[in-house]
Amino acid sequence: MEGKVNLPKNTNKGTSYQLVLSKMKSCADSDDIFHLIGLIAACESIMSDRLSAFLGGTKNEKHKQAMEKNKFISFSDLLKYSKKLLKGKIEIKQKVGGIITIENLHSELKAWIKKRNQVIHAVCKSSNTESHKDLESMLSEAKSTCIAGHRLVKLLLKWSKKTKAQHKKLLNSK
Repeated sequence: MEGKVNLPKNTNKGTSYQLVLSKMKSCADSDDIFHLIGLIAACESIMSDRLSAFLGGTKNEKHKQAMEKNKFISFSDLLKYSKKLLKGKIEIKQKVGGIITIENLHSELKAWIKKRNQVIHAVCKSSNTESHKDLESMLSEAKSTCIAGHRLVKLLLKWSKKTKAQHKKLLNSK
């Protein structure tokens, strides 16, 4: 068909995603805070990649300008660019377990990134007014953040497939 857009499949990215997802399955059993921090960072990387792909499909001007300049786009900026687009209710069908409903994906991602920042910086940073957190509480927070990140990553991957198909239809209908 003339004018049809076919995007190449990035198998290396898929392989990386699968590796990260397989490692995340056991994050609740980990007692290595640095392993968990690595998984949390990998969660953020996948989330950023999926948000960037989504914004590319929506033709978001700020995202497009940053991409044209080969500028690194922070997760925070991706959230700013996608704020209006991610505020509505999102439903994702699953093979097992029915439908996942997220009332406000933007708020969930913002809350997760705030927790991510707290976990990553808690290892070496402390407040002048409070004593440093003990390892057990840091480990517990890292596990819960990793588990929440894993859930959001799986959701974003499913949602990304859905929105990618919608973007292709729009591009191919022109």
